[in-house]
Amino acid sequence: MARDSAAAMDQGWAHDGVSKWLAYHRANGELIGRVGLSGSTVDGRDCLEVGWAVRQQFWGRVRNRDRAGRA
Repeated sequence: MARDSAAAMDQGWAHDGVSKWLAYHRANGELIGRVGLSGSTVDGRDCLEVGWAVRQQFWGRVRNRDRAGRA
């Protein structure tokens, strides 16, 4: 499953020039989640969408401006 996700992220870079980044805790290196851009087609137009997933134990502890500032 993790390999499939990594492969999909890699394909995003190759196909769209954008993809997701993995976010790690600065102090201990624990995986927090992922955030980034994805290519999408809406009503026949190529678009970018912002997406993120944060592990439940970190809900409410990650600030949106931190994610946006690093993207």
